[in-house]
Amino acid sequence: MSNLHTPKRFFSGYIFDLDGTVYLGEALLPTAGETLAVLRARDLRTIFISNNPTHAREEYANKLTRLGVPTPIEDILTSSLVMVDF
Repeated sequence: MSNLHTPKRFFSGYIFDLDGTVYLGEALLPTAGETLAVLRARDLRTIFISNNPTHAREEYANKLTRLGVPTPIEDILTSSLVMVDF
């Protein structure tokens, strides 16, 4: 956690884009896992979004879990889900 800076203020929840923000290909980006672990340890909500409609929410949840960030499907929002709800 030496690369992380402790913010002066925390919010009750955070929304993260996936590809290129949390991970790139099959690897978490530097400090992404640590940052998410710190937020979750503080019981702060973390939600993930993707505008790529070619993958199901289950795929994203499984990928995050495989990369060391256990994530329930309910914490994944995709553009196709938003469109269907609309």
